[in-house]
Amino acid sequence: MTPKPTEPSDSPEPTEPPAEDSPGTQAGGRRGLVRLLRLSPWIAALVVAVSLPWLFAFATEKTLQSSFGERLVNRRPDRFQMSWRSVASPSPGRLRFESVTLRGQTPRTGWQIEAEELEAQVSLAALLGRIFECEWIRGRGVSFAMLRLEGGRPALAEGAPPIDLPAAGRALQSSAREQSGWTIDLDGIAVEDLRRIWIDRERLDTSPDATFGGAMRFALRRHVEIEAARLELHAAALSEAGEEVLREIDGSVEIDLAPMRPREVDFEELLRALSGHAEFTADISSLGALRRSFETLRWLDLDASGSLVVDLGLDRGTVRPGSHLAVESPSVRALLFDQQIVGAGTIAGRFEQSSAGGSAESTNPVRVDIELQRFAGGPRPPSEPGRLPAADADSGGRSAFEGGGLTASLTGTWPRLSRVPQLATGTLHLEDARLNDVSALQRYLPAGSGVVLRSGTADLGVDLRFEGHRGSGSATLQGSAIRFRLQEVAMRGDLALDLQLPEVDLDSATLRVNGSSLRVDGLQVEGSTRTADWWSRARASRGTLRFRDSGPAFAAHFEGEMRDSRPLVAYYLKKRRLLRPLEELLTVEGLRIRGDLDVGAQRGRVECFAAEAENLEIQADLTLGRGRPEGIALFEYRRFALGLEAEASERDWKLRRPRRWFESRRQDRCPA
Repeated sequence: MTPKPTEPSDSPEPTEPPAEDSPGTQAGGRRGLVRLLRLSPWIAALVVAVSLPWLFAFATEKTLQSSFGERLVNRRPDRFQMSWRSVASPSPGRLRFESVTLRGQTPRTGWQIEAEELEAQVSLAALLGRIFECEWIRGRGVSFAMLRLEGGRPALAEGAPPIDLPAAGRALQSSAREQSGWTIDLDGIAVEDLRRIWIDRERLDTSPDATFGGAMRFALRRHVEIEAARLELHAAALSEAGEEVLREIDGSVEIDLAPMRPREVDFEELLRALSGHAEFTADISSLGALRRSFETLRWLDLDASGSLVVDLGLDRGTVRPGSHLAVESPSVRALLFDQQIVGAGTIAGRFEQSSAGGSAESTNPVRVDIELQRFAGGPRPPSEPGRLPAADADSGGRSAFEGGGLTASLTGTWPRLSRVPQLATGTLHLEDARLNDVSALQRYLPAGSGVVLRSGTADLGVDLRFEGHRGSGSATLQGSAIRFRLQEVAMRGDLALDLQLPEVDLDSATLRVNGSSLRVDGLQVEGSTRTADWWSRARASRGTLRFRDSGPAFAAHFEGEMRDSRPLVAYYLKKRRLLRPLEELLTVEGLRIRGDLDVGAQRGRVECFAAEAENLEIQADLTLGRGRPEGIALFEYRRFALGLEAEASERDWKLRRPRRWFESRRQDRCPA
């Protein structure tokens, strides 16, 4: 019998698993283990490489949170100190501080940075090369101060931050082996809510939206520099030595600081290394430091409030040509010589190209133009020397003078930002001023002249030019209805003074008045019956006006003419009824006069005085004091002659040979 073929089944036949100790299985396991052992160093290296930065971040955070970390950072507390409330390192190289303060100092300066928050990304690789490099750094709620130190403490201590690191004088003396150190490279600085910048006398208080950005590099004990830093300001305020100078500052400041040695840092060196550009507007409260520009012009002190526009460029501490500023001021306060002035006007400054062609020794000229469209003022009170009028001063109709059209143009040099501009040359022009009371001019008259100004008004004009402490120019006074006293005699009239000033010396307070002239019209002696159609002209061919501690003094040789002799006769006959019959006899027309006048604080002298006319000659040498004149006089009319000698209240009339008597007393002291 032939067997049947077997049909295929749908399910496979079961197979037995290989034995565990199969030789093939053992060989495969050994090969896998070998591969694993061969890769393990690389796997370990990868694990270490990935975890090391995080371990470093963890170690850095824990270290900085410990007292050991603070001691490590502040290992040179005499040069640098840093403190913080909390610190974290959320990722490798990233540091985040809260309530952080940094302080440092050189032998001359100290600085401090305070921030509510400070965060930076530090390059770990750069640390191997002793470089602390921040790829970016961000801060919020930041204040900065850099102050000049004296004895290790801020020179201006009032309100200044406590930059008082220990043992500054001794510990900051470096040795040659200390010339190498760390380099700090801060890129991508971004500061929000910049609150305050305080540099020596100047303090800038900002608004919450003020920002600062840029880059800084410090090579410790070698150099420091700042690149392309920019400060954005909104509604900021600037104070100088506690006095508000600017407010509502809106604009930007860009700066670059050339590399400089930090141990040589003082404020002059710092400003000499500074370049940049400032463009902003502000409300000005005071001219502040710019007032020191007028120190070389002793005749002017100036302050103002109003609106300010600034466009200022710097090249290594030198003001760039084309820089300018302008002040539209509703309130200008000035001391002009010894007069206080309050007014409204404009102040504009501009810097021009130096004639030296931009060489290292060049100094760019600066020009300041001042114009007051209206003003009022009066003499400065003697009890307040060197004081400007109050900021809210108001003449209220009580001013001694008022007017408009007062202009001054001042030129000089501003060699470097670190120095005060020297405005050494100036012009002053006044064309429309009204003197409401001429008695305000009494202080300019020597007391020994015996002249007392009582009342009257006058128009004033001034044109002066100054260079350093010397100058020249002219002034005019047109007075009407001037009432005054000469000795005991009351007079009134119209006066016109043309004061020529060929030389003004402010060092000695001396004015040359050569060529000055005085015109008197309508002069009347009060109580006299004469009409007021009288006039006189006098000119000083040479003369000097000096201002001393004891008071003004005046000396001059004068020549002139009078319409007639009525005022002279009325003056001499005042209260002398015995001589009134001589009045008609001694009154003649067309007098020519000349003489030498020397008047000081206590007394005055008129010497070699002569008044000549047809048939009349009057000569005299008189001493003028607070009482009646004393001296000698000679009156000659045709063939009639009369001599007079006056001492105190006594009068001695010389009727016998009066000319011989007079000439013997004068002793040929006067030219013919």
